[in-house]
Amino acid sequence: MLIYADPHLIPGKTGDSFGYEAGLELPIMADLYLRGGLNRNSYQPHLGAYGRGHGFGFGWAFPRLSLDAALTRSFEPTRTNNFLFSVTII
Repeated sequence: MLIYADPHLIPGKTGDSFGYEAGLELPIMADLYLRGGLNRNSYQPHLGAYGRGHGFGFGWAFPRLSLDAALTRSFEPTRTNNFLFSVTII
């Protein structure tokens, strides 16, 4: 199991500018993993704003290609669900 934490400050944000993204990754096989995490004052791409939420997903890493899929839930600034799929080609 891998634990990750990414604390950050948002200089241009009024009010509370401290935020973080933190979570766990569980390798299932050499190239397949599950992940889950929490975020606070993090950019929510589907809202175009900073907010708070959590997410769960999986990834598959190949030598020159990586696939990621996640289901995220935002609580602030509004309650929404989002499905994210990404491909990284190296």
